[in-house]
Amino acid sequence: MEATASICLWPRLSECESIDEVLLNIKMRAQIKGIIAEAGRTRPELVEADMVGQANNMFWLLMNELQDGDGGVDLGEVYGRWCGWYEGIV
Repeated sequence: MEATASICLWPRLSECESIDEVLLNIKMRAQIKGIIAEAGRTRPELVEADMVGQANNMFWLLMNELQDGDGGVDLGEVYGRWCGWYEGIV
């Protein structure tokens, strides 16, 4: 599995998100779900509720942890750190 092979450059999200920023957030989460689904092809336990829950929790933990004082989030950093965490599991 190559989580970082399809990485794209994710912009920052500001506290007052525009429609474009919201769509980018949704696209990033869809890409993460795709990584999970792909890993589940060879390791079915990775798509069971417990593991998917852990992956979701890590995503939201990173979103909160990386939020700056203005409420902005660097999606590239969230994505990169999540992928690094997930590769450690896979």
